[in-house]
Amino acid sequence: MVERLLSDAQAAQLKSLLENETDETIRLHIQVLLLSDRGLYPPQIADELNASLLAVFQYRKSFREKGFESLPQHIASLLPQRDVDSPMPVSIDQFMNRYDLDLNKADFMRSLALSFFDQTQGIHAIDADYRKILDAAVRLHNIQEKPKGSSKALQSQAISDFSEQERDLVAFLIRSQRGKINKRVLNALSDDEETQNIIRGLIAILVLTLALDSSGSQSTQIESITTSDQRLLVSVRGPHACSDAIAGQQHAHLWNKLYDVPLSIISPSIDDLEGIIDRAREQKSPGIDPEDSMSEAGRKVMRFLFAQMLYHEPGTRAGEDIEELHDMRVATRRMRAAFEVFGPYFRKKAIRPYLKGLRATGRALGPVRDLDVFMQKAQTYLESLPEDERGGLDPVLNSWKSGRIEARQKMMDYLDSHQYREFIQTYNQFLNSPGEGARSFDPDNPVPNTVREVAPMLIFERLAAVRAYEALLDNATIEQLHMLRIEFKKLRYTVEFFREVLGEEGKKVVDDIKRFQDHLGDLNDADVACGILNELLEGWESGQTETSLSERVNPEPVVAYLASKHAERHQLIVTFPQAWEHFNRAEFRANLAQAISIL
Repeated sequence: MVERLLSDAQAAQLKSLLENETDETIRLHIQVLLLSDRGLYPPQIADELNASLLAVFQYRKSFREKGFESLPQHIASLLPQRDVDSPMPVSIDQFMNRYDLDLNKADFMRSLALSFFDQTQGIHAIDADYRKILDAAVRLHNIQEKPKGSSKALQSQAISDFSEQERDLVAFLIRSQRGKINKRVLNALSDDEETQNIIRGLIAILVLTLALDSSGSQSTQIESITTSDQRLLVSVRGPHACSDAIAGQQHAHLWNKLYDVPLSIISPSIDDLEGIIDRAREQKSPGIDPEDSMSEAGRKVMRFLFAQMLYHEPGTRAGEDIEELHDMRVATRRMRAAFEVFGPYFRKKAIRPYLKGLRATGRALGPVRDLDVFMQKAQTYLESLPEDERGGLDPVLNSWKSGRIEARQKMMDYLDSHQYREFIQTYNQFLNSPGEGARSFDPDNPVPNTVREVAPMLIFERLAAVRAYEALLDNATIEQLHMLRIEFKKLRYTVEFFREVLGEEGKKVVDDIKRFQDHLGDLNDADVACGILNELLEGWESGQTETSLSERVNPEPVVAYLASKHAERHQLIVTFPQAWEHFNRAEFRANLAQAISIL
């Protein structure tokens, strides 16, 4: 059955008008409508009329949006009008053709959704009669640019083989495809709680299905669905399966809220690193929720940082921009800090391999990054000198460059090793398997276990650990200031892990912490540089024994650089009380309390 866009009277009138119309643009518009009314697809119409396919699409789109008002007024006024309040019923296929949807994609998504529906019916227990509702929602979810527009477009059309209530239910699923359910509209559809849960279940499946093609590749297939250890394990395959599995897992919250068997979506391989990297480029935050358990919030934080680490790996390997290595190293450090914060909510044995892998990765990246910092700061110092004095640090720089070449080779060997690839694969699977490794708690003896319950306590504990140093600060040693720097880093990371669930004041808190941490970080870098330069000078003479007396290098430039680092260190020490006073002010504590109060 071909969907009629026009009534017989309208088609006859348009044919009559066409015979006398001389304007080629108007003639083309009318011909497109007449051929569309016969059921021809846009490519067929363009071919028959020897017209631009884009023009055909534009005329059809204009007609969908404006009806006969898309034609010049002198023509539209002559056409018999169809009763717009009683549109002729059309089939789902006919409705899809009207909107020029990608039929191959629709069929793929339909297959994915119905496969998941059928294989999980033992859990969701939704009657098979609702299968056609899910089928229609998946195929029609994108008839307009926005879900709400798609929903309204469907509700304006009678659908054959669907009651008005069924059509409105499909429209509601389409409107809710991003996981946000309008309770008022849901109550209007049905005030029966059991029926509402069925609708929520259909939405959960729709949300998951769309997420499983986040790559847009139409290649990720469900390989198997099994139940293991009270978890529903969905294994997917395909060239983009890894990134699609991650996206699917991030959209599993509604399913996990509805059903007792939590959902885990995994890809057995990690061939799709590009997909993970693409997601890292797009994702702005971990996506934690105040009601998340601490283990699952931690998994989200670590998954976000893991993607950042992988995102910067290609640049680290290329070695052209030292900030790529810096960012990759920061991601590994933050993941280790995340294990400190969230580790108590996992079984120690379960997370031990991943901590080991992160430490190994950090050890491979650290020496190269440290030498990058030393050389960068030395170069900044040299640029402050007259040009004829800039060669005095060549022995130091050459030594560091040689060390960096060696350290970089060791780093590359590690990144190319089976050990690293195995760590990446197993860690990825852990991060995308909700519930894996999480500690269980006795429901009869409740303990704080959600972000809302635990985060305020953790943040204030970190702040207390920092403020405990106040009694030492008048006469603090470099070593004590170094330990304070570590506590500050823990405070900063902890606040940042929960930043997206804190109030607006959280940004001010992070900025204040970062400012003070940078002060201590510069102090630590200056102190380490002093140690390295002192060690170098101590062995200066013995290092030149094979050089003739007349050609030996004067250590004075190195001594001068050492003096500048001592001066920098001294300046940072004497200005430390001022930095501490700025951090320890009442305004900071008020901002922190206000940021946390939202929980």
